[in-house]
Amino acid sequence: MAITRAPKRAHSTATEPEPAPMSQITKAEVRALVLARLGPGPGRVIWDVGAGSGSVAVECARFGAHVIAIEADEAQCERIQSNAARHHVRVQVKAGRAPEALDDLPPADAIFAGGGDHTVLDAAIRQSSPDRVVATLAAVSRVAETAALLTAHGYQAGGTQLQASRLRDLPNGQLRLAAENPVFVLWGTR
Repeated sequence: MAITRAPKRAHSTATEPEPAPMSQITKAEVRALVLARLGPGPGRVIWDVGAGSGSVAVECARFGAHVIAIEADEAQCERIQSNAARHHVRVQVKAGRAPEALDDLPPADAIFAGGGDHTVLDAAIRQSSPDRVVATLAAVSRVAETAALLTAHGYQAGGTQLQASRLRDLPNGQLRLAAENPVFVLWGTR
C-alpha cells in the first residue's frame, strides 16, 4: 500500500505575520499560553476582540476553530485577511469598534481580548457568556481589576506573567539573551 504525502509547504506560523508594528503582534511565547487557555478546535467559536494583526485569530483558525476577528482599524482588517490567506486558514473579520461590532455575532465559546479596555471585555462577556475568556495586559495596574471583572461574571480567574528572552547574535559570533517585555495573561473559566 502506497502512502501519499500532502504537498510540502514551507513551515509557516503566525509568528511571521504581514509587517505590522510589533506592539500589535502577540508574541509567539504568549500566544502559546493564550491558545492553551482558549482551547480552539473544530466546532468551537472564538472571538478575537481588538484583533490587531490577527496573530491569535490565525493561530486559533489553524486548530480548526471558527474565528471571528473584531477590529476597528481598516488597515488591520486587511492585514488579518492577508495573514489568514498566507497561512491557508479562514478567519471571519468584523470591521468595527466593540462593543457595537459584537452585535449579531454567533455566540463565542471563548473570547480573547489583547489589552482591550474593561468596557469592551465586559460587553463581550455579557453578549456571549463564553466558557473561557483570556486577556493579555502590559500594565500591572490592570491585573487586579481584570481579575475582579472575570470573577464578577462568575469565572474562576487565574493568571501569570510571562517574559521571554530570545537568542540574539553578538558581533563576535557568540549569542546573548535579549529580554522581551513582560506580559500578563489572565484567564477565566466556568
